[in-house]
Amino acid sequence: MRALVVKLVVTQVISSGIYIVIKEPSLKVTRSMVKILAGICYVNLASNACFSVLASFFDKVSEEHGATKSEVGLIFGIFAGINVIMSPLFGYLAPLIGINFMFISGMTLAGGCAILFRFVIILKMKVNFDLVS
Repeated sequence: MRALVVKLVVTQVISSGIYIVIKEPSLKVTRSMVKILAGICYVNLASNACFSVLASFFDKVSEEHGATKSEVGLIFGIFAGINVIMSPLFGYLAPLIGINFMFISGMTLAGGCAILFRFVIILKMKVNFDLVS
């Protein structure tokens, strides 16, 4: 018996009469791949724009609550550090719980936190402000 394959990269003989056929992977970029990439780029841009808007007025609000520049830097540093630590974990969990579910729940959580961050101004005590923000 012979295997007829159009794109052959390697044919290996394991034993007499048994062949392994390895096909060349397709490197064609489809229209749906481009749409998905454009959507991910847009969501990343919008997410970072949301964070930069918060950063623009956060210094003024934090100074009103008595926080120093070092504490503000520490808050933003903790945010970036959590991203670095949690990204590999979520990358591992993504295939297990579903990429669509993870993406939608992550965007919902980020939007909800941005909305809740608006209420930090209401807090009166410095300790609560540092912990909540």
